[in-house]
Amino acid sequence: MSYRHILVAVDLSENSRRIIDKVILLAKPLDAKVSLIFVDESTNDSAFSGLIDLDLAAIEPMHPSLKEFANKLNALVVDTNYTIENQFVMQGDLSARLDETVAEVGADLVVCGHDNGFWHRLASKHHELVNNVSIDLLVIPIDQ
Repeated sequence: MSYRHILVAVDLSENSRRIIDKVILLAKPLDAKVSLIFVDESTNDSAFSGLIDLDLAAIEPMHPSLKEFANKLNALVVDTNYTIENQFVMQGDLSARLDETVAEVGADLVVCGHDNGFWHRLASKHHELVNNVSIDLLVIPIDQ
């Protein structure tokens, strides 16, 4: 199967860059577009849910923490040597926001990382993603 647009869900941790690098290795031979998404699930404030454009000047008045998240997301791709089509910072439910963004950008593959630690296995979102994401899902294990 040849993917045309890969949407990468990151958590802004140091492991996010390793996931991005692996996705780029997949995307290059396919000449696929790559977009990134970070979803902040820590707040349920519906006033700030939805897609947030990464125009940093526009983000700050809306929600100060979104600017910090946007800066962290941008720092992950500074020297990737591959064009990142879109960078999204969102709030809300991860699986719902992923599915909305898949439709928005026309992605045909979602990629996320998975830490094999005990607490991550206990609180894993992957089962929910498998049930709710409408396209192919690739979960990349992250080595400790």
